[in-house]
Amino acid sequence: MMFRYQSQGSHLLSFLVTAFGLLIVGVPFYFIVLRQGWAGVIAMPYAIPIAAVALAIIVAIGHRIGGTSTLSYRMPVRRGNAGGGIVAGLILVAAGIFMSFKAGADTHRYQNDPSCSAGFAGAGVPGGCRLEHMKITATYACGRHDNSSCLTLESADGSLSNVSLARNIRGNVYRGARDDGDRLAEVQYFDGRIVEVETRSGLLATTNLPLESEKFWTLMGLVGGFFGLVAAAVVMVRGIF
Repeated sequence: MMFRYQSQGSHLLSFLVTAFGLLIVGVPFYFIVLRQGWAGVIAMPYAIPIAAVALAIIVAIGHRIGGTSTLSYRMPVRRGNAGGGIVAGLILVAAGIFMSFKAGADTHRYQNDPSCSAGFAGAGVPGGCRLEHMKITATYACGRHDNSSCLTLESADGSLSNVSLARNIRGNVYRGARDDGDRLAEVQYFDGRIVEVETRSGLLATTNLPLESEKFWTLMGLVGGFFGLVAAAVVMVRGIF
Protein backbone atom coordinates (compact mmCIF):
# COMPACT_ATOMS: atom_id res chain seq x y z
CA MET A 1 0.00 0.00 0.00
CA MET A 2 1.45 3.36 -1.04
CA PHE A 3 1.36 6.62 0.89
CA ARG A 4 2.07 10.14 -0.26
CA TYR A 5 3.08 13.06 1.86
CA GLN A 6 2.86 16.69 0.99
CA SER A 7 4.10 19.83 2.63
CA GLN A 8 1.92 22.50 4.18
CA GLY A 9 2.73 24.63 1.15
CA SER A 10 1.16 22.07 -1.17
CA HIS A 11 -2.02 22.10 0.87
CA LEU A 12 -2.12 25.87 0.72
CA LEU A 13 -1.50 25.84 -3.03
CA SER A 14 -4.31 23.33 -3.53
CA PHE A 15 -6.67 25.53 -1.52
CA LEU A 16 -5.69 28.59 -3.57
CA VAL A 17 -6.26 26.70 -6.83
CA THR A 18 -9.73 25.67 -5.72
CA ALA A 19 -10.56 29.16 -4.43
CA PHE A 20 -9.39 30.62 -7.76
CA GLY A 21 -11.63 28.16 -9.65
CA LEU A 22 -14.62 29.09 -7.50
CA LEU A 23 -13.90 32.76 -8.14
CA ILE A 24 -13.61 32.31 -11.91
CA VAL A 25 -16.89 30.37 -12.05
CA GLY A 26 -18.74 32.15 -9.25
CA VAL A 27 -18.38 35.77 -10.34
CA PRO A 28 -19.92 35.33 -13.82
CA PHE A 29 -22.55 33.00 -12.29
CA TYR A 30 -23.53 35.74 -9.84
CA PHE A 31 -23.87 38.52 -12.40
CA ILE A 32 -25.41 36.41 -15.19
CA VAL A 33 -27.83 34.35 -13.07
CA LEU A 34 -28.27 35.41 -9.45
CA ARG A 35 -28.87 39.09 -10.14
CA GLN A 36 -31.65 38.42 -12.63
CA GLY A 37 -34.39 37.94 -10.04
CA TRP A 38 -36.99 35.23 -10.62
CA ALA A 39 -35.83 34.79 -14.22
CA GLY A 40 -32.42 33.88 -12.82
CA VAL A 41 -33.95 31.33 -10.44
CA ILE A 42 -35.72 29.66 -13.36
CA ALA A 43 -32.42 29.50 -15.26
CA MET A 44 -30.46 28.03 -12.33
CA PRO A 45 -31.21 24.34 -13.03
CA TYR A 46 -29.57 24.84 -16.43
CA ALA A 47 -26.74 27.09 -15.23
CA ILE A 48 -25.57 25.09 -12.21
CA PRO A 49 -24.50 21.90 -14.06
CA ILE A 50 -22.56 24.08 -16.51
CA ALA A 51 -20.91 25.84 -13.58
CA ALA A 52 -20.09 22.49 -11.95
CA VAL A 53 -18.41 21.14 -15.07
CA ALA A 54 -16.53 24.41 -15.58
CA LEU A 55 -15.34 24.33 -11.97
CA ALA A 56 -14.18 20.72 -12.28
CA ILE A 57 -12.20 21.49 -15.45
CA ILE A 58 -10.62 24.71 -14.17
CA VAL A 59 -9.61 23.25 -10.80
CA ALA A 60 -8.35 20.02 -12.34
CA ILE A 61 -6.11 21.98 -14.71
CA GLY A 62 -4.91 24.11 -11.82
CA HIS A 63 -4.06 21.03 -9.74
CA ARG A 64 -2.16 19.47 -12.64
CA ILE A 65 -0.15 22.61 -13.26
CA GLY A 66 0.52 23.15 -9.56
CA GLY A 67 1.35 19.51 -8.93
CA THR A 68 -1.25 19.18 -6.18
CA SER A 69 -3.44 16.52 -7.71
CA THR A 70 -3.17 14.32 -4.61
CA LEU A 71 -3.64 15.62 -1.07
CA SER A 72 -3.77 12.28 0.70
CA TYR A 73 -1.46 13.25 3.55
CA ARG A 74 -0.74 10.04 5.50
CA MET A 75 -3.53 8.30 3.62
CA PRO A 76 -3.52 5.71 0.84
CA VAL A 77 -3.54 7.18 -2.65
CA ARG A 78 -7.01 7.05 -4.16
CA ARG A 79 -8.26 7.78 -7.62
CA GLY A 80 -11.62 9.25 -8.46
CA ASN A 81 -13.26 12.19 -10.10
CA ALA A 82 -16.06 14.66 -9.63
CA GLY A 83 -18.25 12.90 -12.19
CA GLY A 84 -20.30 10.98 -9.63
CA GLY A 85 -21.40 14.10 -7.79
CA ILE A 86 -22.08 15.95 -11.01
CA VAL A 87 -24.09 13.05 -12.46
CA ALA A 88 -26.17 12.78 -9.27
CA GLY A 89 -26.77 16.51 -9.41
CA LEU A 90 -27.74 16.29 -13.07
CA ILE A 91 -30.27 13.54 -12.31
CA LEU A 92 -31.91 15.71 -9.67
CA VAL A 93 -31.78 18.70 -12.00
CA ALA A 94 -33.39 16.69 -14.81
CA ALA A 95 -36.21 15.60 -12.49
CA GLY A 96 -36.66 19.18 -11.33
CA ILE A 97 -36.74 20.49 -14.90
CA PHE A 98 -39.29 17.86 -15.98
CA MET A 99 -41.64 18.59 -13.09
CA SER A 100 -41.05 22.34 -13.44
CA PHE A 101 -42.03 22.19 -17.12
CA LYS A 102 -45.17 20.24 -16.23
CA ALA A 103 -46.09 22.75 -13.53
CA GLY A 104 -45.23 25.55 -15.97
CA ALA A 105 -47.74 24.18 -18.48
CA ASP A 106 -50.37 24.12 -15.72
CA THR A 107 -49.44 27.70 -14.79
CA HIS A 108 -49.89 28.83 -18.40
CA ARG A 109 -53.25 27.05 -18.61
CA TYR A 110 -54.37 28.55 -15.30
CA GLN A 111 -53.34 32.09 -16.21
CA ASN A 112 -55.08 31.91 -19.60
CA ASP A 113 -58.30 30.33 -18.36
CA PRO A 114 -61.03 33.02 -17.99
CA SER A 115 -62.67 31.12 -15.13
CA CYS A 116 -59.35 31.20 -13.23
CA SER A 117 -58.11 34.68 -14.09
CA ALA A 118 -61.47 36.14 -13.04
CA GLY A 119 -60.64 35.04 -9.50
CA PHE A 120 -63.48 35.12 -7.01
CA ALA A 121 -65.57 37.25 -9.37
CA GLY A 122 -65.67 34.40 -11.87
CA ALA A 123 -68.63 32.44 -10.50
CA GLY A 124 -70.41 30.71 -13.36
CA VAL A 125 -67.63 31.34 -15.90
CA PRO A 126 -66.97 28.03 -17.73
CA GLY A 127 -63.44 26.65 -17.56
CA GLY A 128 -61.00 24.72 -15.40
CA CYS A 129 -61.73 26.70 -12.23
CA ARG A 130 -64.79 26.72 -10.01
CA LEU A 131 -65.73 28.39 -6.74
CA GLU A 132 -67.25 26.89 -3.62
CA HIS A 133 -68.29 28.17 -0.20
CA MET A 134 -66.65 26.21 2.62
CA LYS A 135 -65.97 26.46 6.33
CA ILE A 136 -62.53 26.37 7.95
CA THR A 137 -62.80 23.76 10.69
CA ALA A 138 -59.14 23.55 11.79
CA THR A 139 -55.88 25.48 11.65
CA TYR A 140 -52.71 23.60 12.49
CA ALA A 141 -48.96 23.32 11.96
CA CYS A 142 -47.93 20.74 9.40
CA GLY A 143 -44.91 19.60 7.44
CA ARG A 144 -41.99 17.43 8.47
CA HIS A 145 -40.90 19.84 11.21
CA ASP A 146 -44.25 21.57 11.72
CA ASN A 147 -42.86 24.61 9.93
CA SER A 148 -45.81 24.97 7.55
CA SER A 149 -49.41 26.05 8.11
CA CYS A 150 -52.42 24.00 7.06
CA LEU A 151 -56.18 24.39 7.00
CA THR A 152 -58.99 21.86 7.07
CA LEU A 153 -62.01 22.99 5.07
CA GLU A 154 -65.50 21.51 5.17
CA SER A 155 -67.85 21.67 2.21
CA ALA A 156 -71.65 21.85 2.36
CA ASP A 157 -71.96 18.06 2.01
CA GLY A 158 -69.68 17.50 5.01
CA SER A 159 -66.60 16.36 3.09
CA LEU A 160 -63.26 17.62 4.36
CA SER A 161 -60.23 18.91 2.45
CA ASN A 162 -56.79 19.67 3.85
CA VAL A 163 -54.60 22.31 2.23
CA SER A 164 -51.08 23.56 2.91
CA LEU A 165 -50.56 27.31 2.74
CA ALA A 166 -47.98 28.65 0.29
CA ARG A 167 -48.25 32.43 0.79
CA ASN A 168 -50.59 35.23 1.71
CA ILE A 169 -51.74 37.26 -1.27
CA ARG A 170 -53.66 39.71 0.89
CA GLY A 171 -54.16 39.86 4.63
CA ASN A 172 -53.80 36.71 6.72
CA VAL A 173 -56.48 34.04 6.34
CA TYR A 174 -54.78 31.61 8.72
CA ARG A 175 -54.44 34.07 11.57
CA GLY A 176 -57.98 35.37 11.05
CA ALA A 177 -59.39 31.85 11.30
CA ARG A 178 -57.22 30.87 14.26
CA ASP A 179 -57.41 34.03 16.35
CA ASP A 180 -60.56 35.86 15.27
CA GLY A 181 -62.94 33.05 14.35
CA ASP A 182 -63.13 34.17 10.70
CA ARG A 183 -63.92 30.73 9.31
CA LEU A 184 -66.39 31.29 6.45
CA ALA A 185 -64.41 30.94 3.25
CA GLU A 186 -64.77 30.87 -0.48
CA VAL A 187 -62.30 28.64 -2.27
CA GLN A 188 -61.15 28.35 -5.85
CA TYR A 189 -60.65 24.89 -7.33
CA PHE A 190 -58.39 24.16 -10.30
CA ASP A 191 -58.27 20.64 -11.73
CA GLY A 192 -60.15 19.44 -8.66
CA ARG A 193 -57.68 20.93 -6.16
CA ILE A 194 -58.07 23.95 -3.89
CA VAL A 195 -55.65 26.61 -5.10
CA GLU A 196 -56.86 29.77 -3.33
CA VAL A 197 -58.84 30.53 -0.18
CA GLU A 198 -60.52 33.85 0.58
CA THR A 199 -62.14 35.07 3.80
CA ARG A 200 -62.87 38.52 5.24
CA SER A 201 -59.34 38.39 6.69
CA GLY A 202 -57.61 38.05 3.33
CA LEU A 203 -56.66 35.83 0.43
CA LEU A 204 -54.07 33.06 0.30
CA ALA A 205 -52.53 30.70 -2.25
CA THR A 206 -52.15 27.04 -1.41
CA THR A 207 -49.31 24.80 -2.51
CA ASN A 208 -51.67 23.43 -5.18
CA LEU A 209 -51.54 26.69 -7.11
CA PRO A 210 -49.63 25.90 -10.33
CA LEU A 211 -47.22 28.82 -9.92
CA GLU A 212 -46.28 27.60 -6.44
CA SER A 213 -45.67 24.08 -7.78
CA GLU A 214 -43.49 25.52 -10.52
CA LYS A 215 -41.41 27.43 -7.97
CA PHE A 216 -41.06 24.33 -5.79
CA TRP A 217 -39.77 22.08 -8.59
CA THR A 218 -37.49 24.79 -9.91
CA LEU A 219 -35.93 25.08 -6.47
CA MET A 220 -35.61 21.29 -6.30
CA GLY A 221 -33.62 21.45 -9.53
CA LEU A 222 -31.54 24.22 -7.98
CA VAL A 223 -30.84 22.12 -4.88
CA GLY A 224 -29.82 19.14 -7.02
CA GLY A 225 -27.49 21.24 -9.10
CA PHE A 226 -26.05 22.87 -5.98
CA PHE A 227 -25.16 19.51 -4.45
CA GLY A 228 -23.56 18.45 -7.72
CA LEU A 229 -21.47 21.62 -7.67
CA VAL A 230 -20.51 21.10 -4.02
CA ALA A 231 -19.55 17.49 -4.73
CA ALA A 232 -17.27 18.64 -7.53
CA ALA A 233 -15.72 21.33 -5.33
CA VAL A 234 -15.12 18.94 -2.41
CA VAL A 235 -13.46 16.37 -4.66
CA MET A 236 -11.26 19.04 -6.16
CA VAL A 237 -10.29 20.41 -2.76
CA ARG A 238 -9.17 16.93 -1.74
CA GLY A 239 -7.24 16.72 -4.97
CA ILE A 240 -8.84 13.48 -6.14
CA PHE A 241 -9.30 13.63 -9.91
